[in-house]
Amino acid sequence: MKARNSPKRHIKKIFDLLFSLSLILISLPLGLIIIILIKVEDFRSPLFFIQEVMGIDGSKFNMIKLRTMVPHQIDYSLRKDNSSKDGEVTLRDPRLTKVGKYLRRFKMDELPQFFLVLNGKMSIVGPRPMDPVRYETSSDFQRQRLLMKPGITGLAQISGNTNFNWKERIEIDIWYIFNWSNRLDLEIIFMTIGVVLFGEHIKSNYKARKITENN
Repeated sequence: MKARNSPKRHIKKIFDLLFSLSLILISLPLGLIIIILIKVEDFRSPLFFIQEVMGIDGSKFNMIKLRTMVPHQIDYSLRKDNSSKDGEVTLRDPRLTKVGKYLRRFKMDELPQFFLVLNGKMSIVGPRPMDPVRYETSSDFQRQRLLMKPGITGLAQISGNTNFNWKERIEIDIWYIFNWSNRLDLEIIFMTIGVVLFGEHIKSNYKARKITENN
C-alpha cells in the first residue's frame, strides 16, 4: 500500500478536487432538471437520501444521494425477490420511483457525492463506504477496507458489482487498496463511463484480482 504522504497520493487528491469541481459545474443544469423531476413526481418526500457510513480509519460521515425510492410506502419484504444475491437494489425493485429508475440506471443519484469529494470525505475512486452495522461484524482483514477514502466508483462496481456477495466485494476493494495506482484509477474511471452508458455487462476480472484472508 502506498504511503499516505507519497507524491502519488497528492496527485490523487489534486485530481479528485479538479475532477469533482469540473463535473459539479458542468452538471449544474442537469442537476436542476433532476431536482424538478423528483419534486414533480413526489413533492412532499425528501429530495435526498442520507445514510451514515464509515470513512477512512473508521471515521463516520453522512453519504448523500438523490432519492430514488418511495420512502416507507412499499413493503420491504419485496426486496428479497427484486435485489441481487446480497441485497443490492436492482432496477426491478418496486420501491424505485419512475424517476429513480433512470437515476439508478445512469448513476445520477450519486451526483451529490462529488461535494463530499470536495470536502475530503470521499475520493473519485476507492472502496465503497462501509455500513457501520456491517463494520461491527467485520473481521480485521475486512476492516482494511477503511485504509483508504471511500470512492464514488471503484473496482467492484466496474467488475459487475451485483454479481458478488458482500464478502467478495470487500476482497475486491482490498485488492484495489494494496495494488492502487493513479493509472488504475484512470482505468476504473473510463470503465465506469462504459458502465454508465451501456450497463453492468462487463466481464469480471475478479478471479485474477482476488485477495483472501489466507494470503
